[in-house]
Amino acid sequence: MNTLRPAHFAQRPRVAATRSGALTIAAFTLLLATPAAAHENYDDWKSPSGASCCNQHDCDVVEIVFRDGERFVVWRGREYAAPNATLVNHLRRDGKPAACVWGGVVRCLSIGGQT
Repeated sequence: MNTLRPAHFAQRPRVAATRSGALTIAAFTLLLATPAAAHENYDDWKSPSGASCCNQHDCDVVEIVFRDGERFVVWRGREYAAPNATLVNHLRRDGKPAACVWGGVVRCLSIGGQT
């Protein structure tokens, strides 16, 4: 069966459709890859005493605040004291400070820095 098509339909450039499709696929791939690349593994973090800092659910990026000579971290919207005994020698890949908090106590704190 031979179907007649309007003249403008046959002349439509296919390159533009291919380019936009490729850009859509590339953007979607980056969108999916970003959270995985940003994911940090805290499971191997150990406190200064050698104990586990907890697990993935207890650790997150923090803001460090100093007040009256004391260090505090803002972890998930709440402020917790973070004494020197909580400092660990771990760095996130992105260099941001992070803390593991469990039971309202900072178990481990990485002050961050560029790697």
